[in-house]
Amino acid sequence: RNVASWNAMLAGLVRLGCMNDAERLFGEMPERNVVSYTTMVDGLARRGEVGRARAVFDEMPERNLVSWAAMISGYVDNSMLDEARKLFAAMPEKNVMASTAMITGYCKEGDVESARKLFDEIYVKDVISWNAMIAAGYVHNGYGEEALKLHIIMLREGTKPDHATLIATLTACSALALLRQGRSTHAVAVKTMLESSTSFCNALITMYSKCGDVSESELVFINLKSQDIVSWNTMIAAYAQHGKYQKAISLFHEMETRGLIPNDITILSVLSACGHVGRVDDSLKLFDLMSFKYAICPGAEHYACIIDILGRAGQFEKACSYIKDMPFESEKNVWGALLGASKTHGNVQLGELAAKMLVQSDSGSS
Repeated sequence: RNVASWNAMLAGLVRLGCMNDAERLFGEMPERNVVSYTTMVDGLARRGEVGRARAVFDEMPERNLVSWAAMISGYVDNSMLDEARKLFAAMPEKNVMASTAMITGYCKEGDVESARKLFDEIYVKDVISWNAMIAAGYVHNGYGEEALKLHIIMLREGTKPDHATLIATLTACSALALLRQGRSTHAVAVKTMLESSTSFCNALITMYSKCGDVSESELVFINLKSQDIVSWNTMIAAYAQHGKYQKAISLFHEMETRGLIPNDITILSVLSACGHVGRVDDSLKLFDLMSFKYAICPGAEHYACIIDILGRAGQFEKACSYIKDMPFESEKNVWGALLGASKTHGNVQLGELAAKMLVQSDSGSS
């Protein structure tokens, strides 16, 4: 065996997450090179052992740009931006990998301005650096217009978008309800043969729904060859958001018939649909089945939805009993739902209580 053989085995173990075996192999290596050390730095950092990764990094007799980028990425992935910034500043020569890692770190902290400044300093950008700025930077932080503008610049500079770029662009179109731009992104995906992926189609369903074209969402869903739980959830939510409550409920039953297990997001959409068509008993039954049949613990949003349903039906006593039975402190969306129902039915006493608790909830979170 030579060092390349050992490195190949080491990389395989790290890739599979077998870090104990990887460390053992690393200790047995008769000869190590920069690749061996870098592999261990990356593997330890991915497992969250950043201190040990840094110890290996400091032991390295020589480092290359990939080694520096691996350690910086480790800090960023473990939310240690200050350490990442210090190491990046100490780097003898910057490369696109390390710069992209730092851009991602700034974006995670919401510092989009610093991220963009660093992005503009990259002389030769790759698609990953563009995606970091577009998706993690602008889309994630709610700057949809800036994301779309940067995407146009990316195309003008000759960088071909990939799967992640197009999903980020669709997400921006969804947030801004820009149907024309969404259709344009769909066309680019068809042209580049990226439109068949499940994750892209899920983003398409959302985009068309948010832009008001639920029939197009339905078409994408029907033609999707490999539907996952997100696909079903997205289509159920699209029906519910557009007032097609009966379709949302029917699709949920079809989903169960096909053996798919719903998650908390599925249940929330179906609860909303049941409530809007006045199916109070079905809503309560589904809420109870969350724990017993699907092993899903109801969250604050599920309780808020049930309380809203009961409140709109005038069943205030039962709504209050659900609030009392909540296994956690009532959040403002729960009291907001009760306040809205009290207003609808003219229940002044309950409305005053809900308003008081809503104010307390706001002051407690500030």
